[in-house]
Amino acid sequence: MLNEDIRSMQTDISERRESRNERYAIKMNYQAKKKDLQWRRETLSHEVLLSATMHQREQEAKDKEILRLQAATALQEREADTWRLKIQYETMIRATGAGPSSSSPSV
Repeated sequence: MLNEDIRSMQTDISERRESRNERYAIKMNYQAKKKDLQWRRETLSHEVLLSATMHQREQEAKDKEILRLQAATALQEREADTWRLKIQYETMIRATGAGPSSSSPSV
């Protein structure tokens, strides 16, 4: 009977150690997964920030290009208006006969 009690106590102690080891392993596994998820979250947050920054820079570059093209278009329209006025002026001069007949137009 004493031997059985000793074996029973040893078994209980052994089971408690195993249980404690299992709890510790579960706790360590939980901590490892928690750190992994935190690292993933931080990595994704960083990637989102980089993507947003890159998108903003690309959008700003496109906006600048649009403004440059609009300015170039406006300049070409003004130059075209200037040439139209010069042509009108030369046409009026020739129609009235007031301009030099043998010289080339001073455009």
